[in-house]
Amino acid sequence: VPCNLGYVPTEFFVSVLGMQIPQLPGGCVAGWGVMPGRHQAAMRNQLCEVAIDHNFTHLVMLDSDMVYPPDVLVKLLSSKKQVICGFALSKLAPHKPIFGPKGEERWTFSPRWPTENHEPNGALLSGPQESYVVGGAALMICTSLLKALPQPWFSFGARTSDDTEVGEDVWFSQLCEDYGVKTYVHVDV
Repeated sequence: VPCNLGYVPTEFFVSVLGMQIPQLPGGCVAGWGVMPGRHQAAMRNQLCEVAIDHNFTHLVMLDSDMVYPPDVLVKLLSSKKQVICGFALSKLAPHKPIFGPKGEERWTFSPRWPTENHEPNGALLSGPQESYVVGGAALMICTSLLKALPQPWFSFGARTSDDTEVGEDVWFSQLCEDYGVKTYVHVDV
């Protein structure tokens, strides 16, 4: 849990307590931890290092400003994707979907709704859907992929042509794109 709030919201904590741990052949060990830090990119990079150091097969980052369904871990792990997250909207109005194809320029994406017509009123797609951008809503990454990608995995070190700072999630999404790794959003999460 990358958390620089100084506290963990009650609703988030209750949803974590209710999460189902996947039943896997040979068992499943889940380690939990809160990673404090100055900013999201640094905390996410530290969580990646911890997952690699402890020989975990997967890392799931749970942003503390979300509430998760009990089966979130089961659904993400059963997708068998190297990079997948749950569906979320941006924090700031007009609350655009964190889902969609790559934009016209590097570091950008075209927000789309995960529906048949890409509009909020369309028929919702289901399961894992390919998306250029993945956010922090239960972001699951295989640690074998982290070992293969260059560091930093997350950064605020880029800007678009109109000088907008790129978020750490878009940085990671572009890193995956650069190395031919497909990223997914599980729209049922």
